[in-house]
Amino acid sequence: MASKRRIPGWCPFLAFLSIFAAGCASTETGTTSQAEEGRSLFADAAGRSARESGAWTIVLAAFRGPDAIQAAGIARDRVAIEGGLRETAIEQRGEAVLLTLGRFSGPEDPRSQDALARVRGIEMNGINPFTQAMLTPPEPPPGRNPQYDLRRVREMYGPTYAYTLQVGVYGRTDNRPMTDRDREDARDAAERAVATLRSEGELAFYHHGPNFSTVTVGLFRDDEVNPTTGLRSAAILELQGKFPYNLLNGAQRTVRIGTAAPQAQRSVLVGIPTR
Repeated sequence: MASKRRIPGWCPFLAFLSIFAAGCASTETGTTSQAEEGRSLFADAAGRSARESGAWTIVLAAFRGPDAIQAAGIARDRVAIEGGLRETAIEQRGEAVLLTLGRFSGPEDPRSQDALARVRGIEMNGINPFTQAMLTPPEPPPGRNPQYDLRRVREMYGPTYAYTLQVGVYGRTDNRPMTDRDREDARDAAERAVATLRSEGELAFYHHGPNFSTVTVGLFRDDEVNPTTGLRSAAILELQGKFPYNLLNGAQRTVRIGTAAPQAQRSVLVGIPTR
């Protein structure tokens, strides 16, 4: 057995940080408000954000929710102390707060590839928390980004990943056959959603089927799901907490299971296609 565990994504790192985030949330409020603390964190970042400067950046972690700024600040401190990365920045992107590294002209910038390789090789407390760190554009790019196609996961990330979390579906809702125009609209909408999620630091993908286009986030190995009990890894549960619903055309939809009351459809783990 290898002495070093390789865990997909940064969810294990966030779990490692959670005890510190919880401690911060439970302390009494001092003279500095959380909003003021947030402004201080952003002011400490290196100059303008990547988005403001029109540059690409490496996303180390993405945080959501009311404590996102606090969690990002804690993560930045831990990464500096234990990972040796002292040049990170904190940025607001849509609904997410990102911990980022560097400013690059794009994926073709050799500095970006060197920095990405260095980040993915960092070990903290016996794990590699940034194996899926990624370059993110300053604004959502236009559609037709083949590198975001779920069918290319094994080509781009290796053969070890088997599952991803489906968080969105695009297509007709009236049970009528899809026209070519409907199909094109669904594909465009899914790719725009993925581009936005990518700009917010999420490892998002699209998949185009004959009737619907879907949006997924995250990558997980086969051994992260117990086929007998259905139990899932902490990384999967962490991501489902961030994305609890499987949206239809960007909105919640309700479903009825058996005789139970209707409820919002939850995000669902799906297999990664083999092309």
